[in-house]
Amino acid sequence: MTWQDVGDLRGHRGAANCLSAAGEVLASGGEDGTIRLWDVAAGRSTRALLSIQQRPVNAVCIGRGGCEHFVLGAAGREVFAYDVRAPGMVLRQPAVPSIGRAREEVSSLALDASGCYAAIGDDSGEVRLVDLENETQPPALQAAHGSICSC
Repeated sequence: MTWQDVGDLRGHRGAANCLSAAGEVLASGGEDGTIRLWDVAAGRSTRALLSIQQRPVNAVCIGRGGCEHFVLGAAGREVFAYDVRAPGMVLRQPAVPSIGRAREEVSSLALDASGCYAAIGDDSGEVRLVDLENETQPPALQAAHGSICSC
């Protein structure tokens, strides 16, 4: 099998810290405090979502299931969500400014297949689960790792 480089996506002013993909859409979170949504087939940025106080974005996750219209992001210990049905090329305020706060800096985000539960991993090794439908947080899963990184 031969893999072929098909191009670069340019738009962040600084490092691209994290990625999430769903279908033909890619989300990237950057050191510049933005989440960029990309049309992979066209090779261009379609939207920019500004993080809270434009702090560097350290984790991003595209919604699925019942939450397919949301993009989750994390800056520092805060997790927030944007509703991509909102008009405009640049979204300056998240629709949900705080989904939860991690004990330490968030290093990874994921949603289950239904889109009902968000998993928030942080640098302490803790994984917090949040029920997005009922806005409740069950107890955190205790640290089994020193740090959690997504790949």
